[in-house]
Amino acid sequence: MGFVPTSFSTYAPEHLGSKNEIREVVENFSAASWAVRSLTHDVNGSMEVIMAILNLTQHVASPEQLAAGVVEPSDKEAIRASLTFATLPSQEDLGEACHALCAAAAGFESAMIGGAPFLMRPLAESLQGEGITPLFAFSKRESVESVESDGSVRKVAVFRHLGFVKG
Repeated sequence: MGFVPTSFSTYAPEHLGSKNEIREVVENFSAASWAVRSLTHDVNGSMEVIMAILNLTQHVASPEQLAAGVVEPSDKEAIRASLTFATLPSQEDLGEACHALCAAAAGFESAMIGGAPFLMRPLAESLQGEGITPLFAFSKRESVESVESDGSVRKVAVFRHLGFVKG
């Protein structure tokens, strides 16, 4: 396992063509082994391609995770259902959940995973078997205090996304 900082692949415009040509290629590239989240130009005219990371957790991605390239699945409720167990799961139940989650991640280079610890190992192995890199979010817990209108102090934990750890 290793720490994977959020990274971008930067290409000079002469290698990519015009912005419209690039968008056309991206729009027609839906069956690719990776997904593109967005294209941006920096002040030097270089174009950055941000690889998408599918969110396979029960939680909505944080603004920092979204900025790092995490995208929400089209059917978040199906993902949540695959990650939730109301009874003690059998190996077959775990296999079915892994199969459904891998199917949802088809076409992505990587997936952010998290949930029941007993599911994470078989899910990571299943994703790897499909050529998808499993990633765990690395966050820093910060305590934030605010004074309420009645003078009481409210303290909440805020998790700040700092990167990913390969599974």
